[in-house]
Amino acid sequence: MHKLAILLVTYIGDIGYVERLIPSYVKYNKDKIPLYIVTPASDRKAFEKFETDGIILLTEESITDNLVCDNSVRGIRPGYINQEIIKLAFWEKKLCENYFCMDSDGQFVRDFYISDFMYDHDTPYTILVEDNELAVEPE
Repeated sequence: MHKLAILLVTYIGDIGYVERLIPSYVKYNKDKIPLYIVTPASDRKAFEKFETDGIILLTEESITDNLVCDNSVRGIRPGYINQEIIKLAFWEKKLCENYFCMDSDGQFVRDFYISDFMYDHDTPYTILVEDNELAVEPE
């Protein structure tokens, strides 16, 4: 089991972003932190080209059975909801002790190490970002 991994939940519509992300991940990943790419099973074939020793491809369906179907939930697209479910359920696979979630449109711009994500051997940094896209009236 890895102490730390990077989790990327994506789909075919963002494959162009992933094609841009992967070279920066390979170039700057000095501690060989594994990258787990999770896609819907229907998109898996398109992402197989990224698989290496350090890049592992999984399907959403292999992570959890609790995905939503093709209907929106209170106006939120199923893909967005499933992405959040996968990010929360990934720990159950016990592939790593800690993981950092990133988006397909991200890129690495400098060398990075496990120490950038972990305070010490056992304590990960926690980063919370307000998701303004989902902000609603408190009423």
